[in-house]
Amino acid sequence: AEVIYIDGYGNCMLGLRWPSLSGDFEIAGPAGGIALARTFSDVHKGESLCFENAMGLAEIAVNGDNAARKLGLEIGSKTPVRKLSG
Repeated sequence: AEVIYIDGYGNCMLGLRWPSLSGDFEIAGPAGGIALARTFSDVHKGESLCFENAMGLAEIAVNGDNAARKLGLEIGSKTPVRKLSG
């Protein structure tokens, strides 16, 4: 997946449709895996998550922080997707 947009909060939208992540997947971030989550409250403050945004795309965020800055992401950054099981 590739970062296609970064909003004013530093959330990183990926060019990846959320439904394509059915099953057990994680996004590979620079400091380890980024778990799929439904909401920000699914992770502790300061932890990374990947969720479905309002447009049905996968989006990387950090609860209470700027994901682009914290994870070193910019538009065009590649974010590998890894299947966890099966």
